[in-house]
Amino acid sequence: MTKKNLLPFLLLLLVLSILGHACASPSPTQQPDQSPEPVNTSPVPSQTLEIPTPTSTGQTANASATNLPTVTPTPPPMYFKEDWMGDTSQWVPFSTIGNDNLWDVYNEAGVLVYSMTGKNITSYFIYRPWDYEQVKVTTQINNRTETKSTTVIVCDYSESLGWYEFDIGSDGLWQMRAHDTEGHTGYLDLQNGGSQAINFGPAVNEYSVSCIGNQLLLTINGTKAAEFTEDILKFSKGKIGLGVISYTQIPILIESNWIEISQP
Repeated sequence: MTKKNLLPFLLLLLVLSILGHACASPSPTQQPDQSPEPVNTSPVPSQTLEIPTPTSTGQTANASATNLPTVTPTPPPMYFKEDWMGDTSQWVPFSTIGNDNLWDVYNEAGVLVYSMTGKNITSYFIYRPWDYEQVKVTTQINNRTETKSTTVIVCDYSESLGWYEFDIGSDGLWQMRAHDTEGHTGYLDLQNGGSQAINFGPAVNEYSVSCIGNQLLLTINGTKAAEFTEDILKFSKGKIGLGVISYTQIPILIESNWIEISQP
């Protein structure tokens, strides 16, 4: 092809190339109207998240906890044998005569120890949980000193009314007394005597008393020493206890190896 004929051909190719590019270019896409939605600026109300509290039955617990079980403490025993090995907080000491600083009562090594360094003291150790209408009290007493002393067993004790007591001496003598608290007359002698069944001086003895209302019975080492019905004060029920009386000779050391509270 001659140069003369080549020029129109080249122009034709240029035109076709321009047209091809124009067809190949994508047409502009119309974008949809994407105006942002209005934002709600009002405050969101707060909410409280309630979490149910599980109970043992799978139910929701009430905030007042009114359905919680009530624990009832075990009451102290009424009839039992005390070997003085444990807690004695249910027993209350007091005295009616003498200096409280010159005597003591405590449990040690399986015995109840009464120690007195003061003269003319009348002391008691009362079991406070129960009042008994009918009761038998038995104890084994070990007198550790040569000095004269008296072991006391109490029944029908009432703080406001009074009580009965059985006084057994290390010299072989005994007596029954009443203490009239309500009438403010103090001690009243009911009956007294002596017993050959008592082991005198430093020795071990077993004493037992029964109180059925105002009917009183004293037994020493298995032998009945006295029986009496008291018709003046007529105490009908009360607490039980032990006691020791000192006189003009000291010191006093008496031990209770055990005490048994039972039905007569």
